[in-house]
Amino acid sequence: MIAEFMKRVIAVLMVVSLVVSDAVARKAAPREKHGWELTINGGYRFSGSASDLESAMIVGRLNGSPCGDLGQIFCYSVDLPYTDQNRLGYTVTLSREIKPRLGLQAVYGSTQIGSTSGYYDGGDLGTQSTDAALEINGMKVTTYGLVARFNPTRLIYFSLGPAVYSLKFKVSTGGSGYSPGVQHHSERLGLLAGAGLTVPARSAVFVHLGVQYRLTGAFDVGPIDAKNRQGEVLTKLPLSNVSLNHLIFLIGLGIRI
Repeated sequence: MIAEFMKRVIAVLMVVSLVVSDAVARKAAPREKHGWELTINGGYRFSGSASDLESAMIVGRLNGSPCGDLGQIFCYSVDLPYTDQNRLGYTVTLSREIKPRLGLQAVYGSTQIGSTSGYYDGGDLGTQSTDAALEINGMKVTTYGLVARFNPTRLIYFSLGPAVYSLKFKVSTGGSGYSPGVQHHSERLGLLAGAGLTVPARSAVFVHLGVQYRLTGAFDVGPIDAKNRQGEVLTKLPLSNVSLNHLIFLIGLGIRI
């Protein structure tokens, strides 16, 4: 609830701050050729795995094997729980210089986390009623940020400010198959820090290289039921604090207006 309210506050502040900063910048330097910067970036995440979620699945006894039943001689499965990482993302930023070396930047980003699977093995009979599978799939963190931007030179910048992070994923559960995914989401207020390089420094079109550290904090995930094919609850993923702090490297193109 608080994070949802803060997301709306940040959205309003983005618009108001950028409008005010534009007016201030125009008054201070009415002949400035470029004042706005828009960048679109692809990203690759180097941290922020769901190891906390895997640990919670072990607590919930979701570390069994679908190949542990009698008669499954030719069955193969990776060790569970297991996270299939997806490290790609994208970021769009809109910046306005207020005065030389100082500006504001609105940030929207989407980062893929991946899917985490677990399995409850209820015995050696291999029946649909004794086993349960659980998958947290399509985990994605969306970033809404408003940060202050400092340019020690025309080429380099540093940024820091608040951000609201929204985690979304689907839950699928069943025995040897999954029921249709059910959408879950939660939000947290955190911090966003960044640094980057824009080349050339004064042209209308430029290349952007950057890095961001997204301090998301810990999301509450669970409790979530793990069911067999008959819809009976056999175990639960307990309430877990899942930290998705991550570092993401960005490369993209920008324009100055």
